[in-house]
Amino acid sequence: MYCLRKILLPHWHAYVQRKTLEECKDPARVSIHDRNLKDIREAQQKEAQILAKEAERLAKAKRAEELRRKQVVREESHRKKHGVGKGLGGDGSDGDGDVDHVDIDEVRNRQQEKLKEKNAKQSTTQEQAAKKKESKPRSVPRTLAGTRAITNTTTTTATDDDSDDWDKVRNDKDDEFRESLAKDQAKEESKVLRLKRRQEALEKLDPEPTTKLEDTVLIAFKLPRKCKETRISRRFSKNSRINQLFYFLSSTGHLDKVREWRLISAVGAQQFPSDGEATLEELGLSPRGLVIVVDVDC
Repeated sequence: MYCLRKILLPHWHAYVQRKTLEECKDPARVSIHDRNLKDIREAQQKEAQILAKEAERLAKAKRAEELRRKQVVREESHRKKHGVGKGLGGDGSDGDGDVDHVDIDEVRNRQQEKLKEKNAKQSTTQEQAAKKKESKPRSVPRTLAGTRAITNTTTTTATDDDSDDWDKVRNDKDDEFRESLAKDQAKEESKVLRLKRRQEALEKLDPEPTTKLEDTVLIAFKLPRKCKETRISRRFSKNSRINQLFYFLSSTGHLDKVREWRLISAVGAQQFPSDGEATLEELGLSPRGLVIVVDVDC
């Protein structure tokens, strides 16, 4: 018996496990389970809605009770203030603690009487103020002719002053316009003159030699502070004359802001003439030289 049980028991467990798996896979059982869950959820939602409605009803009832209590307190304070419904007791009761009903018509009549008294006081004060104004002596007004004469004189003087001011402003504007026009014309003329001089200098300037030539000279120029660049350089032939330096500086445009200038040597402060016939080699500027441009106005 024990052996038979030991042999059949594993088969029984396998059968039960297989049966349960088949039942779980059965779509009919799954759908029934889903419907049960859906019914449970709907019931829970309905119960929650019922509880919410009940809570809302209780909140409304509580608010109504609070409003009723406030109304009772307000009526009692109004009754004590106006003395309505006073009986044997001093708090609006008949002596036995029962409060009488408030007479609304009586309260309205009392309020109307108070308003009438207030309006009567205001009317009396207004009448008194009007009588005081009438009792004050009035100032004698000016005559019509005198006022017209005064107004005519004031208007004529005002118009004369306005016309004088307007003429003065117009003359000042005209003078400013003429000055600005003259300045603009002077600027244009100076610009045209500079461009003409630059073109003439370029025509007279010899081309720059290459570095391969042996007779080249490198000249450095130190310009005034008002120029954009304070140092420039260029190559010349050692047989070039001194006027080539002036032609080069006039053609660059660096000295447009300088009205009058001259050239001096860095060593010995020798002044170079613009129409000199001496060559750069004769002046000691070979193979390198430094020339200072001096602003005569500074």
